[in-house]
Amino acid sequence: MIQSQIVVKYDDHMGSDLKVVNAARASFGKESEWEYHCWNCDGLLGPSDICPHCKEDNSGGSQNDNRRVSSKDACLIQFLARGYTSEEWDVLANEFLIAEKPEEIKHLIRSVRVKAQHWAPFAHPHLSIRIKAPIFVVRQLAKHQVGGVWSEVSRRYVDEEPELWFEPVLHKRPVGNIKQGASAEVAEEPIIHFEDTGIDRFDIAQLNVDWYMRAVRSGVAPEEAREHLPLNMMTEWLWTGSLLFFARVCNQRLDPHAQGATREVAEAIYPILAEHFPVSTEALVYKV
Repeated sequence: MIQSQIVVKYDDHMGSDLKVVNAARASFGKESEWEYHCWNCDGLLGPSDICPHCKEDNSGGSQNDNRRVSSKDACLIQFLARGYTSEEWDVLANEFLIAEKPEEIKHLIRSVRVKAQHWAPFAHPHLSIRIKAPIFVVRQLAKHQVGGVWSEVSRRYVDEEPELWFEPVLHKRPVGNIKQGASAEVAEEPIIHFEDTGIDRFDIAQLNVDWYMRAVRSGVAPEEAREHLPLNMMTEWLWTGSLLFFARVCNQRLDPHAQGATREVAEAIYPILAEHFPVSTEALVYKV
């Protein structure tokens, strides 16, 4: 039996934080440009590669390494994502801190929810990633559809031995009127006794894989033999979507209530998103 791990890899991207800014400024017929900073002192460079502050020569490095949107454009990105300027956001945060009555807190929450936000500029940049994860994780992530597409390995064509993923430790169901999720309490591993042999979840998974491989080798069509493969079988797909799309994936799947394996995928997507769209990711994703 081949046991595997969840893998998320960068594939490609289009656009940047500047693309978001210029998509927003298109309504006014205007465009912004990158600011280039000295790699040594971080001072703003002028037309020359020689830093006017520390006199360091910046011609040897890649321009992409020291470029960023201006502070004014960074504030614009935050406004687009939140519907608030930086100053208004700080005032709102302080109001939450000093609010004492439930009515006051409800009013503040309602004001945030109804505040107009500007999503369209974040739909212009795109990211492509390659993911390897178990089937049950895929079925959860497949619910994210608007703004994203994917191409997945098909078991109609591929008949190699499946790789499997296992929870390191099983946990008990949560108590109370909670229908999903898992508690922090570790559950006892269930064992099925067959004659004089105890069979655990690893044995059962191996039996399914063994049956599948024997069926394929004996000539059974892979699309029919796969019916016995378990939900913890690994699959791979190429996932492409807008910056806005992946920000929403992260916001929902980084939540502590998300299933652990699905959250693991989101935790791997987040740094890829932040690397290529740092200002926008900080404004869009509420990472705990």
